[in-house]
Amino acid sequence: VFYARGDYTEAVAQFQKAYELTGLADLQYNLAQCYEKLFQPAAALGAYRLYLANGKPSAAYCGKNGGMAIGSRAC
Repeated sequence: VFYARGDYTEAVAQFQKAYELTGLADLQYNLAQCYEKLFQPAAALGAYRLYLANGKPSAAYCGKNGGMAIGSRAC
């Protein structure tokens, strides 16, 4: 909701809370996207690295993105 509204600062806060509760790597991808929008490339790079380091994307992510691979992570 916050990301769609362009409130990337609040989106970061919410994605970070969700990540702390669930540990879902896909949330790091969402965080990276927010950091890019906030012109924070170092934070975005760190989130992308965590995302790529944490194995295969979730089924929900693969379904949402048409089964495309991201980096070395195949759906």
